[in-house]
Amino acid sequence: MTKGSSLVLRIYFGVVSAVTLFTLMFGAIDFLSIGLKTYIITSADVPSYLENCNAPTGAYGAPYNEPIKMADGVTRTYTEAELKSQCESRNAMSLQNYKQQKAEAAVRNLALIIVSLPLFAIHFRIVYRDWKGENKA
Repeated sequence: MTKGSSLVLRIYFGVVSAVTLFTLMFGAIDFLSIGLKTYIITSADVPSYLENCNAPTGAYGAPYNEPIKMADGVTRTYTEAELKSQCESRNAMSLQNYKQQKAEAAVRNLALIIVSLPLFAIHFRIVYRDWKGENKA
């Protein structure tokens, strides 16, 4: 093998080792974060975009007792109970979507770990052997 191709291989194995290490770290940190939020620090596991249903508003932030003109031309006035029910329904749907997104993120992070760990191990082993062989000479 020529000196130039040896340098290119060293650079390749070093770059792939670094990229897979960073990918492994990202997946592990995000996976750990999801686990901590779910099982240890449960108060941190709430989406920040839930609505306050104690002070309900109508469509587009209008007070509940103001009439709202619907798309078909009919004017409708919502009661406070109806608005609170709609708000709670939206919050329930938001929580369900949040749990689904969290599960998808956990699966993605686990896949990142499973794929990047063997790639890192193989490439770093070659880099480490090369480094050890160079230091002995």
